[in-house]
Amino acid sequence: MLDTLIGFASRYINLILLSSIVSTGALLGLRFIDRRAYRVRTRTLLLPLLGAFLFTLWVSPSCFIHWLSIGDVNPAHIVCNDHSFAQVRSICTGWVVLTGTSFTLATIQGIASYFFGDLIVRRIYRIKPLEASTAGDLYGVVRGLSEKAGISTPKIGLIETSSPQIFSVGRGSNSNIYVSVGLLETLTEEEIEGSLAHEIAHISNDDSFLKTFASSLRLATIFNLLGFLIEPAISRDREFLADEEGAWLTGKPGALASALLKLSETTGNGRLGGPSLGLITPQRRLLKVFSKHPPLEERLRRLLELGNNDLVV
Repeated sequence: MLDTLIGFASRYINLILLSSIVSTGALLGLRFIDRRAYRVRTRTLLLPLLGAFLFTLWVSPSCFIHWLSIGDVNPAHIVCNDHSFAQVRSICTGWVVLTGTSFTLATIQGIASYFFGDLIVRRIYRIKPLEASTAGDLYGVVRGLSEKAGISTPKIGLIETSSPQIFSVGRGSNSNIYVSVGLLETLTEEEIEGSLAHEIAHISNDDSFLKTFASSLRLATIFNLLGFLIEPAISRDREFLADEEGAWLTGKPGALASALLKLSETTGNGRLGGPSLGLITPQRRLLKVFSKHPPLEERLRRLLELGNNDLVV
């Protein structure tokens, strides 16, 4: 009976162990990759999430077929109906519940974020669209930065709150940048330009899609607990990349650094940034490995390094 139990469970145990080993290897491997090779780092971190997902697709169908036929009178499944082999049925049922739930959550999140993300954000924040005729200066800055980044000019929306907020949603020609009244009142013109450049870099790199993809893969392979460390690590690297490319777009890394510092001082205990891509979010030091934004000190240091290296527009 023990041999049957081990034989039945071995493929699922091996899958979980393999996913954990590959995920651990990816996290440790980051130490040997240049800290500014953000795209290489992103691919390295996506590999274990995607691999775990593909292995799950390979292993799960036979378990689902087996589970659905447990109640059949087929002699091949009599063992599952035997009380002495209840553990076998529990393993199969547990895997079906786990993967069925995680796949469902991942699908719902992916569809909601990709197709309805902007609508959801606009409803939550009650965003007011801004037209070029009434916000010509702001659109002028966004248009110039977008042309340099090689993307279509995003639409701009206004969040009518005194809390400083800026974030981007969408990708390609369907992208939007949302700014709050508080942000426009808090930052200088150069700091606003630096913040907008950061969000345009996110759009240029399809970070909204990439982060949704990584989050969905993590949900789809919820048994891989290290995925809860990998997904935030991907987001942090994309923030560093947006800082760097945003600084290149303006040629003023100091302006973005100043904006980050000023925003960090005005957030208090609230939350700055939207549900998709925000410029900055407050962090608790004990949970920084789960934070999707890098430590402020490290962001400032890297931006100042760019300035010291005579960044050229």
